[in-house]
Amino acid sequence: MAPTYEQAQAILRCPITKQDLRLLKPQEFTPLNNRIAKGELVHVDGTPVKVSIEAGFISKDGRFVYPVLDGIILLLKNLAIPVKEHKDAAQVGLRAEKKILQDFYDSIGWQKKGQESASFEDALRWEDLRPVSREYVHNSHLRVNRYIKNQGHYLLDAGSGPIQYLDYLSYSDGYDFRICVDISFLALKEAQKKLGDKGIYILGDVTNIPLQDNVVDGAVSLHVIYHVPKDEQVYAFRELHRVLRPGSSAVVVYSWPNSYMRKWLLWPRRIKRGFQKWIQKLKSPVKKMIRWENRKRAIAPVSVPETPYHYAHDQAYFENNLKGMNFEILVWRSVGVPVLRMYIHSFLFGAAILRALYRKEESNPTLYGRIGQYPLIVIRK
Repeated sequence: MAPTYEQAQAILRCPITKQDLRLLKPQEFTPLNNRIAKGELVHVDGTPVKVSIEAGFISKDGRFVYPVLDGIILLLKNLAIPVKEHKDAAQVGLRAEKKILQDFYDSIGWQKKGQESASFEDALRWEDLRPVSREYVHNSHLRVNRYIKNQGHYLLDAGSGPIQYLDYLSYSDGYDFRICVDISFLALKEAQKKLGDKGIYILGDVTNIPLQDNVVDGAVSLHVIYHVPKDEQVYAFRELHRVLRPGSSAVVVYSWPNSYMRKWLLWPRRIKRGFQKWIQKLKSPVKKMIRWENRKRAIAPVSVPETPYHYAHDQAYFENNLKGMNFEILVWRSVGVPVLRMYIHSFLFGAAILRALYRKEESNPTLYGRIGQYPLIVIRK
């Protein structure tokens, strides 16, 4: 059964006031839309409200309205619509790092190459989609299921993206509803195609999750928090802990900045890059001459595609900042894509090597969570 907005209002809260939200009443739409038509209403970030409101929520004190657009509840702080005078939300926009992330995934990351492509640009850039690695990647995805409840009412997917891999759907198999929170509108539209009525879709910020305390039975956040500004990442962990019901757990898949295994296994690449830098220095006089010629001809330089903000903390950060929180560091996957592409090939028994690696990870998940590339951080409440 599809969740209703009446059900959703029981778990939502205003990202500015932290108060409960209630559904807008039918009689409230006309005066709001009249003010929009006159250009009287703007979002908190100062941008004008351009779309009529046909469904939405309002904070308990009646100060902030949050529209619903195409089934997605717009609960980013900067998109709140003040309908009364306010003193605590004067022209607040997204931080630059978050804006870069949002723009990248709305315009590049969650696009597909051609109509027939099954993979998003994000996966094409940063995942190993070759058949030789498929079993290892699949088994790593399924590790998440071990550390969350296998059933419940709400599963939170913090930074859900488009639920990019089919394995990810298994996390909410035993749940009534999956709450998808993401900063990308396009991601949520793609998630709708996979989850349909099982999903509750929220345009929101994982450092300010617009849910009430103690409302979800499990939570996942996969390859998300290292895209959060480095000084706000601890808030994302605290928010996940806050919304969990007692006795529940959350799983965060993170990335170490320079894992021991990565350093050990990629030393040939470092040598290669050092050699390439030396070659570039030899070529630099020629490059300077070309740049000078281009400037004279007014040739614009080729733009480099944007990449999302990324900052990975080391293990000491978690030990220092998550004190008092019950958490455990285990393995999700000990090697990343550069290692897989360098060493794992079908003609060199790559699949067998990865099966052996997976068995080693299973035998000591704590060790490989510490020395490997991608830890699985379990938060328990």
